[in-house]
Amino acid sequence: MIHKNRVHISSLLADLAKSLQTIADQKEIKILYQPKSDLPLFLGDYDRLRQLFVIFLDNAIKGMESWQMNSPIFGTVFTKLTDPVKA
Repeated sequence: MIHKNRVHISSLLADLAKSLQTIADQKEIKILYQPKSDLPLFLGDYDRLRQLFVIFLDNAIKGMESWQMNSPIFGTVFTKLTDPVKA
């Protein structure tokens, strides 16, 4: 069942960055999240959105080697994964 509530995407992504940093640390990857403060709230299922973004970012971390990846999310929020060896 989908539970539609007000979701603040910046808070969701900040939570993800913090949660996934442990996995990223195993590959010496730093997750840098720079939120946009003016993103509007929207209706959605927080848990399902979180699960979706966890899958995307976990796959990105697992597939990452010695390179940097920038992936736009909603055209305004960016999650930046950086390998510190190459940074």
